[in-house]
Order: sequence, then C-alpha cells, then structure tokens
Amino acid sequence: MTDIITYGIIAAGGLIIALLIAYPLRFLWKPVLRCIISACVLMLANLVGIPFGFSIGINIMNIAVCAVLGVPGFTMLILFSLLL
Repeated sequence: MTDIITYGIIAAGGLIIALLIAYPLRFLWKPVLRCIISACVLMLANLVGIPFGFSIGINIMNIAVCAVLGVPGFTMLILFSLLL
C-alpha cells in the first residue's frame, strides 16, 4: 500500500515539475510552429512554381515574413518575386 502512495506522490511531483518547465516554453511553440509551416508553404510554392519559371528563395527573412504576416506576407513575397 505504501508503494502505491509513494509512486503516486512521485508521479504527481513529476507532473508538477513538467508543468512548471513547460509553462514558460509555451510562448516558444507558436512562433516555431508558424516558422515550420511557413517554410513548408515556401517549399510547396517552389515545387508548384518551378515548372512555370517561378521561385521564391527559402531563407530566414522570407520565412519570418510569412510567419509574422501570414497569407498577406506570402502574397507580398510572390508579388515582389514577380515584379523584381
């Protein structure tokens, strides 16, 4: 019986420690996820656009523009690429 109580206390303590560590990191997940999605969208745009002679560079700046501005930022990158 004491083993069950001991394991329960250890599990509860581990959960509390994990939550205390994960809580500050939750602010990092959303920007990281947006950057990963933006990089995938840029790669997809290049896969579709290269046969038509269209490509967008995949670099930190373009990924950041897409991650921060979203669809309008992606559209802006396409327009800049076409115009310049």
